Amino acid sequence: MSSQGVGLEDWLESLAGQKLPDKSVIGCCVSLAAKSMEAINLVEHRLDEEGLTASLVGSLASALPLSFLAFGSNAPSQVCEFGWGQYRKHSSDAWSESMRGADFALLVKLPSGRVRLSIFQAKSDWSESIPDGHIKIRQNRKRKDGAIDKQLKALHDTGCDLMRRKGEVSPGTQHLTWVHYLCQINGQLCCLPLDRISEQVALELQDKGDPVIEVDGFEAVLFCQVLADAFNSQSCNWLEIDLPEVDGKVPECIELTSLAKLMNLIVGEDGSGSWQLVLKGCDRSPLVGLSGSVGKLSIQYELPPSKDELGSAFKP
Repeated sequence: MSSQGVGLEDWLESLAGQKLPDKSVIGCCVSLAAKSMEAINLVEHRLDEEGLTASLVGSLASALPLSFLAFGSNAPSQVCEFGWGQYRKHSSDAWSESMRGADFALLVKLPSGRVRLSIFQAKSDWSESIPDGHIKIRQNRKRKDGAIDKQLKALHDTGCDLMRRKGEVSPGTQHLTWVHYLCQINGQLCCLPLDRISEQVALELQDKGDPVIEVDGFEAVLFCQVLADAFNSQSCNWLEIDLPEVDGKVPECIELTSLAKLMNLIVGEDGSGSWQLVLKGCDRSPLVGLSGSVGKLSIQYELPPSKDELGSAFKP
């Protein structure tokens, strides 16, 4: 890839606001998607869970073509695949939100065959009953049989169950650095791992304490930083685990490369001639605005075979 003026890789890094993880298609795509979600959150404050999910999937899909253009010819990343799975909202099976306490899970597959996993429960301060900058960690639901589903307990139990599968004899909240509240507050999209609110979790599991906490009172991590951490040699925001050990705890997984089927890349000319890129398969196609000439650039992706329950790349 050659360029005149600003290079595509440099431009994408400026969009992401940080160095792109390991100069790879997946690393670039994930970083751009996180930045896109932050921008959407600024425009459309406090997305509901369905809106947040749509934002994540759409951001990943739209970032993939440019990431492929920038880094498609680079050596393979240490991350072989990236997957997203949603816990079902209106269900009671093993992959339901009521059973697991989470909204969605993200997985990355490493060359060793192991995976890194993070699970997320989305929260915001949209309700008038919740002060700005706070989230409500007490979310209980009464079932038809009269039993009470406690969201935090389910989330905590899911994390501890996976730690036991990994070999931890007595797992506790201190081990759940990879189980996150994804918080939409104060124009930011940040993560609050359960281990950083261990005292509040302990009280809530006993039906004590304050059901509402102030996020700024703890060391929250930006969502984009959590995603970038998946590509580090050592990660503190993700659980590294053998793939068979996540069976029954992680919902159906959609692989990132499959999202390439959702949209085409559109390239445009702003007419100024001052910002030009030479892209493979295209003589001249600056990616600034769409006011001038517009054309569709065809890209060939190597898509995975048909999916099983966890996606072919994440099959044990």
